[in-house]
Amino acid sequence: MVMNDILQLSDDKTTVLSVKDKNVKSVIIPDSVTKIGKEAFEDCRTLKNIDIPDSVTEIGEWAFIRCSSLKSINISNSVTEIREQAFLGCCSLESIDIPDSVTKIGKRAFNTCSSLESVNVAKNNSVYKSVDGILYNNKLTSIIHFPLKHSNTSFVIPDSVTEIGDDAFYGCSSLKSVDIPDSVTEIGEWAFFGCSSLKSIDIPDSVTEIGEWAFFGCRKLKSIDIPNSVTKIGESAFDGCEYIKSIIIRCKDIDNIKIGDNPFNDNIYNKSVLHIPSETRLAYRHHPIFGKFKNIVTERFD
Repeated sequence: MVMNDILQLSDDKTTVLSVKDKNVKSVIIPDSVTKIGKEAFEDCRTLKNIDIPDSVTEIGEWAFIRCSSLKSINISNSVTEIREQAFLGCCSLESIDIPDSVTKIGKRAFNTCSSLESVNVAKNNSVYKSVDGILYNNKLTSIIHFPLKHSNTSFVIPDSVTEIGDDAFYGCSSLKSVDIPDSVTEIGEWAFFGCSSLKSIDIPDSVTEIGEWAFFGCRKLKSIDIPNSVTKIGESAFDGCEYIKSIIIRCKDIDNIKIGDNPFNDNIYNKSVLHIPSETRLAYRHHPIFGKFKNIVTERFD
């Protein structure tokens, strides 16, 4: 292990392993470095800015986790990969620029960045694209990250989108409404986790999958309408939505839906009204999940 005044480097001087002084305010990374290693700058809470040299190709997992004073970061055009949760908890980071070179961004790379207003992708990037500061894949078929402090509190997802990615709207507590187009077939894991101001959600007939924890903690949701197209509801998908009054399930063959553990919590089972197709009452009543509802009403759906 090699040490300079601040950084601990690998023996070959190509990887930043850690920082000796967690109270550092600025860092110069040597040109020999090609990788910022896992947890390298973890909890450097006074670090305000950092320039990543052209030699670096990878920013590792949790590399800057909880660098709560980090306001700006210059990612060089040599970086090809930003790994999972690389900037998790960088609560002072207001914007981030993704260069052309980046071809992989890991899950939750910018989660809980509470001051983040925009993610900006260079125009020649072949994998990613940004529109109005929102991160998509290059073909605009998947929405990847909606910044926590984005100026929009109501959002219309473009018709090109077929997938709402894992964690896409994670923690967007100021988001009040989202319009999901008929093009969307999948709502990913943790997609709307903690969207505590979201009052309603219209799930179109095109959606087949609702991922695990997808709407967990959406406390202001009053109703859910799940179309007949849905074949999968993930674990804890609507847990923590304790004020839901009405749930409509339009599926006529409940055995066609693969359901994870505890998609709802006990408060929902006890107080919400479950609306189901009129000819399915017996099947729902004996179902291991939907049979928990105290109030079941049959209706004739079109």
